[in-house]
Amino acid sequence: MVSAQDVMKPDFPRVEMDTPLSKVIPLLKESSAVVVMDGRQYQGLLVERDIIRAKLSLETKAKTVLRHVPKLSPDTPAEEIARLIVESGVYLLPVLEGGRMRGAVSADTLLREVARRDFGDQPIRRHMSSPVVTIAPEERLGKALKLFKERDISRLPVVDNGQVKGILTMDDVTRKVIHPEDRAKGWGKYGEIIAEKKRYLEMPVHGLMVDNPLIMPPEASVQEVIDTMIAHDIRGMLVGADRRVEGIVTKKDLLKPLAASARERRQPIVIQFAGELDSIKDFSKEEAAAYLLDELAKHQRFLEVGELYVHLKQHKEVRQGLPLIYCKMRLSSPRGMFVAADEGWGFMNALRQTMGDIERQIRKAGDR
Repeated sequence: MVSAQDVMKPDFPRVEMDTPLSKVIPLLKESSAVVVMDGRQYQGLLVERDIIRAKLSLETKAKTVLRHVPKLSPDTPAEEIARLIVESGVYLLPVLEGGRMRGAVSADTLLREVARRDFGDQPIRRHMSSPVVTIAPEERLGKALKLFKERDISRLPVVDNGQVKGILTMDDVTRKVIHPEDRAKGWGKYGEIIAEKKRYLEMPVHGLMVDNPLIMPPEASVQEVIDTMIAHDIRGMLVGADRRVEGIVTKKDLLKPLAASARERRQPIVIQFAGELDSIKDFSKEEAAAYLLDELAKHQRFLEVGELYVHLKQHKEVRQGLPLIYCKMRLSSPRGMFVAADEGWGFMNALRQTMGDIERQIRKAGDR
C-alpha cells in the first residue's frame, strides 16, 4: 500500500512567520503553496488564491495569511491523502512526525502515482465533465462572472462558431481584474479599463482569456492527460477534437475516484451539498440525501464507491407556491464521471429531474 512517506518530497518552499509577502509571491510561481515555519516548528501554509483574494500589502507578514490544512503522517495511505486534497482544495499537504515536518505531498506527485495503476490506462472521456458551459469571445466579463457563480465552475472555454479560441479561469479574473496591480505584462489597451473598477464588468472576454488552450482527444489515457497537465502547470484540461470541446477534466476530478475509495469502509456513496441552501424554500438536507442515496443504491454494484456533489440555486420564479430550483450534480466514481444539470419546481423535483439524467448515464455506461 502506498503511503505519504512513499510520495512525499523532503524539499519544499518555506518561509518564516515574519517573512513579507513580497518574498513569498515569487516562491508561489514554483509551487501551489508555501510552508510557514516558526523556527523548526510547522505553522501552516500560504496559498496563492488566499493572498490574491485578500488584496494585502506586499509588506504583510506571512503569519497574517497562513492557512491551517490537514496534516499527514508518514503512514497516511494514498487514498486518504487524495480525500484530504479534494475536500480541502489545497494541492500541497504537510507530512509531520513527532511534531516535526518531514516533507510534503503534492497533488502532482499523488497523480503520478495514480497514473501508474490500471486507472492510468483508462480513456479520459470516462472522467471528463460534459457537456461544458462555454462563452463567446465578445461576451462581457459580467456574464462570465455570473456563470462562474451560478454554475459553480472555475473555468470557461471561450468558443466562436464551435471552435475553441481560449479559456477564462476565475483565478485569471481575480488576478488580472479584481486586483489590477497584479496584472500580467502585455495587457495593452485593457490596462486603463481594469484600473476603472466600475467598468470592468463590460470588458470583453477575449481581452482576458488565455489564447489557444491545450485540448486532448477523448481517447487519450488518464496518464497522458496527467503528464500533460503537470508538464504545462495547469489544473484543468479541455477534451475534444478539431478544436471542438467535448468535455473538461481537472486534477481534482482525477483524484476523486481515489478519494472515494478512502470512504468505502464508512459509506459507499458520499454526498456533498453546495449553494445558498439556507435560502432554498423548505430545503431539508436529510430528505434530499435519503432520496439520492436510495436512488444510487440501485447502482452500487456497478459504481462500487463514489462522491456525489450537488449544487442548488433558487430562482425568483414561483409556480403554485414552489420556487424554480436549478440543480447540478457531479458523480465521481471508479466507473467514471457523470454530470447533469436541470431545473424543477421545488427542490425535490429539481433533484428528481437531475438524478434521472445521472441514472440514464450510469445505465448507458453499464451497457458498454
